Amino acid sequence: GISVGKIFKGAAPFLFANIITLLLIIIFPDIVMWLPTIIMN
Repeated sequence: GISVGKIFKGAAPFLFANIITLLLIIIFPDIVMWLPTIIMN
């Protein structure tokens, strides 16, 4: 089978991208509300 290490190495870039996105959303909540505001108005 495939080792956990190989799976983690494959998934790591996506995990880091998710963490960075989460941090951006926490720091700048306005980013999240930008599109809904445009659609509603």
